[in-house]
Amino acid sequence: MKPRIFILLFFFVLSTYAQKVGINTTQPQAKLDINNQENGLPSLYLMPQTSPIGSSDGEFAVIGDRLYLYSASKGKWLSAETSLYSYAEDGIAATRLEYTGDVELTGPKIPINGTIVEINIRAEVASPLKRIQLVINGIPVPNNDTNPNIDGTLALDANGEFFTNTYNLDINSGDILTVTQGGTGTLVNVFVDIVIKWRQ
Repeated sequence: MKPRIFILLFFFVLSTYAQKVGINTTQPQAKLDINNQENGLPSLYLMPQTSPIGSSDGEFAVIGDRLYLYSASKGKWLSAETSLYSYAEDGIAATRLEYTGDVELTGPKIPINGTIVEINIRAEVASPLKRIQLVINGIPVPNNDTNPNIDGTLALDANGEFFTNTYNLDINSGDILTVTQGGTGTLVNVFVDIVIKWRQ
């Protein structure tokens, strides 16, 4: 008798375990389905926080007026939004690459604390010893062969390309970001895209 009761109880618990939950709906379409009846209330409200503690990828929080996701690999809260900074030079590249148009002498002023998370470089022609150098506030970011995620001197491959989406270099509000070329040889028709996420 006891095994039968256990089996019945097991199937009852199993059938109720994976049920959908609906708020303002009797036929939920997801594990949690919130149906807003246009009564002026938001469907979801996340309480803003000041300094949440993150521990694993995918956690999210509203900090101030921005939505942040926690990156366990980088060990910090990064904004859900990204900002793209592009530098380029047509023809044979000058020492400093141009930011927006024909401006070589300055770069953008970073509006809030951020982290460079991705860099994409491509040149039509690049000599094997050419390098792209990140410069913050007029000071080259140091070469760091032991940690390529913060290395400021970027070597192009045989196709004149470089890409990383594991970069993890912090940049602060008010910093000016520029890009120069170094090494020996020629660099022709080059662009550099730098992706920044805002950092908490």
